[in-house]
Amino acid sequence: MPRDTGFDQGDDAWAAQTSGGGTTATAPTLAFSTASEPAARQFAFWQHCNHGLVDVARDVESDDQGFTAAGSLWRLGGLALSSGAAEACRYRRAASHIRRDSLDHWVVSVIRRGTRSLRSDDKVVINDPGAPVITSFDRPYETMRDDSAWLQLYIPRDTLPALGQAIDLMRFRRLDGAMGALLQDYILLLAARTPRLSAAEAARLADATGNMVAACIQPSAELLQQAAPQIELVQLAQIKRLIRHNLGSAMLGPDRLCRQAGVSRSKLYRMFEPFGGVARFIQSERLARAHAALSDPDDIRSIGRIAEDVGLFDLSSFGRMFRASFGCSPRELRLTVATGTARPAPARQNALPHVGGPQAMPCGL
Repeated sequence: MPRDTGFDQGDDAWAAQTSGGGTTATAPTLAFSTASEPAARQFAFWQHCNHGLVDVARDVESDDQGFTAAGSLWRLGGLALSSGAAEACRYRRAASHIRRDSLDHWVVSVIRRGTRSLRSDDKVVINDPGAPVITSFDRPYETMRDDSAWLQLYIPRDTLPALGQAIDLMRFRRLDGAMGALLQDYILLLAARTPRLSAAEAARLADATGNMVAACIQPSAELLQQAAPQIELVQLAQIKRLIRHNLGSAMLGPDRLCRQAGVSRSKLYRMFEPFGGVARFIQSERLARAHAALSDPDDIRSIGRIAEDVGLFDLSSFGRMFRASFGCSPRELRLTVATGTARPAPARQNALPHVGGPQAMPCGL
């Protein structure tokens, strides 16, 4: 919403691996927060941040109670990605705004928390964490948000000229279904990784992101092929999320993952080859989860219970694997935590794989 994405923020699969070699994070093009203002001026400041694009209002008797809101925006070549969060309020873009600024960008909105009710002409749509919604700046609309957080991808119309009609038909509608979920997950991954990219890497994202949007809005064999590297990266993140949510299950393995993720066994093995295979990735995640639990002085579970809770049911095997990974036994780690002495940090065995190559994801997301 400032004027101008459930995934693990530590997922090293999305670390920069580009031919250009730049890895210095870039500051957002815009960043602001009402926290910098006195409470009585905070809502007026938020109105000023949105001035000219939308009118902002809320139902309160006085502004003295303050208003918590913040936003950041990054440029991705000709595209832009924003992240925002604010207390409940109303936004209105009128015909007068459209005549004044002539903006006609498409906007793909993903709700991270809360709900947005959107009205344009006779269309009403509820935007919640379940599915993305496409709007555009060339149509008047009114929005009511509760206390919420969101991501928005801004797409100039000349970025995808061949799909203009198809995207316009999807405006002010929820993108339900598999392709909508895929696009939402991709935007969430963009938000997790964009702050860590250099300006040059971010600029090179435009084509890849355009391919992904096109494939999700109007799937065809050609567009899906063009977006295949981005789709596979999203699928990889989805499978990792399945693994992390099911670490304690004794049934966690390739067969279950293939069924739940809808991929073939050969594709699953190929996707996890950079991590040393599916089994090794699962083992390293289980050991990392156990290390985190043993490093928490407030976790009073026994070592055996922690091992079982992460899916490692043979205590002697758990001890050997733990020492091989972290250079100490589980008991030694717990002792160092209890005594306050230095303890070894977990070594991510699955860090920095090369997925797809620089041509597959131009900036290495």
